[in-house]
Amino acid sequence: MFGLNITAIDWLSWVVAIGVTVYIARAENPFDNDSDEYQALRLCRIGLVLLVWSFGFGLLGLAFALTSFILGIIGIVKGRTAYGIGLIVGSILLPIISFFCTISNLTLDN
Repeated sequence: MFGLNITAIDWLSWVVAIGVTVYIARAENPFDNDSDEYQALRLCRIGLVLLVWSFGFGLLGLAFALTSFILGIIGIVKGRTAYGIGLIVGSILLPIISFFCTISNLTLDN
């Protein structure tokens, strides 16, 4: 029999994801509540949180990355070009990096 040890990135990914989530939740939006800029920044920040949560969480992480990709496209359309491009690139690269980190941390126990 063998067991898989994938706990090497679990604690770090949880701590980083919780930290970014708390920071984004507490960050103030400088725009008026009814403005398009307010909604665009809010959607991009939600996409960033989902992008960070996508690291190390397998299929759930892929779903978060896909949602982040879609929010990146919406961010570009609503005028947050740099934020949107960052979300799109990150949502493509982060699951790939996460996959290779998980593969490299797998160990077979005898």
